[in-house]
Amino acid sequence: MFTKILLIALTLITTTLPLEAAEQRLELDLDSTAVTFTLGSTMHTVEGIMYLSEGTILFDLENGSASGRVVFNATLTETGNAKRDKKMHKKVLESNAFPEIIFTPETIEGALTENGSNDLTLRGTVSIHGSKHQVTLKAQVTREGQEISAASALTIPFVDWGMHDPSVFVFRTDKSVEVSLQIHGTLDN
Repeated sequence: MFTKILLIALTLITTTLPLEAAEQRLELDLDSTAVTFTLGSTMHTVEGIMYLSEGTILFDLENGSASGRVVFNATLTETGNAKRDKKMHKKVLESNAFPEIIFTPETIEGALTENGSNDLTLRGTVSIHGSKHQVTLKAQVTREGQEISAASALTIPFVDWGMHDPSVFVFRTDKSVEVSLQIHGTLDN
């Protein structure tokens, strides 16, 4: 009799508790997500912007898995100087041949509280200029309800990754570009 009552009680408890999927889906807001970059040079620092064309990240903090696609339109990358942008697209990014820069998430670490700030680490692959490279993004993430904001930065050693060094004579540029990400999106469970 006790066993029967216990089974009924467990059944009632488990069927009345809300079920939450372990996997969550983050849809990035294309208009409010900003990705900027800086490149040092002998004369000045070049600043630019990249535009997000697609962004979905699926993740499960319980088992650390992540997937999805975050796509940037390489052809729209700009620095505000038409001559420099033309050279960047033709000789460095070669954006006609490689029109997309794609980040594919693979693993995630950390916690995401209902409301507040958290530190998360997202690892994955960046496909750029015809090759793939492993990267780690350490992000400060703020959650308010279903809204997510995250800030992260990374260094891209573009010359080591096979892209052309735009240095000319005494005008030298760094061999790496600093990328800053301000991500905004909505969790869709």
